[in-house]
Amino acid sequence: MSRKTLTQCLEVFNRKERYWLIRNCCGNGDDLALPLNDGLIDTLAGEFKELLSIDLKNAWWAMDYHIDWLIAALTLYQDNDTHSQENVGHKVRNKSKVCDILGTQEDFDFIICADNTIILIEAKLSSGWDYDQLFHKIDRLERMHELFKNINKYFIMLSPNFSNIEKTSELVKKTLTNTKTTCYCMQTPPTTDIRAFLVKAGSNEHDDSDEKRFLKVIRCNEHGTPDDKGTYWKTHPCAR
Repeated sequence: MSRKTLTQCLEVFNRKERYWLIRNCCGNGDDLALPLNDGLIDTLAGEFKELLSIDLKNAWWAMDYHIDWLIAALTLYQDNDTHSQENVGHKVRNKSKVCDILGTQEDFDFIICADNTIILIEAKLSSGWDYDQLFHKIDRLERMHELFKNINKYFIMLSPNFSNIEKTSELVKKTLTNTKTTCYCMQTPPTTDIRAFLVKAGSNEHDDSDEKRFLKVIRCNEHGTPDDKGTYWKTHPCAR
């Protein structure tokens, strides 16, 4: 009987419909393969040289992966009683004071697994880092250290520069132990020429589409003044 792999333990909990929708829409072949892109792999391996020996091109990944699922998956992986695929028990387990199953949908935005390596990614785009939210996740991850025995783990933060990512990353590094942590600036390259569209949408704005490449919807009054209770709306260029 073969020992169950870390990837197998993670994937059996992955019931996120958005993930399966993306695989069905964008995946290829009978297994709906959708590998990580070379740019991300090169970036990670460029900073963490040990990742060069891991087949990240064929790594398993998931999005919005619940922390409850992660606790359960790691528990199954570390459980000596269920090391074979044919003997994965469904026994009742005591609620751990270290790794509580909270029954919530609190998650990590992205998770990558290859061999005995797990890479967790948190990202922000249009808003800054909510420290209460972020460090609640960090605290749960830190208390899971026993479940990561013989597993290499990484914590990556992705965010535009304006979100104070470097300062936040340094605080995370001080909190997490036995976890390699870094941050990268999230890229949002336009896939079409949106310059003229943005100028037209914000006609009273100068052509600033390099910084303002998105549109947001704003509720306003009849004069166009932003108003959360307004019965009118308008579009406005924004950076993110």
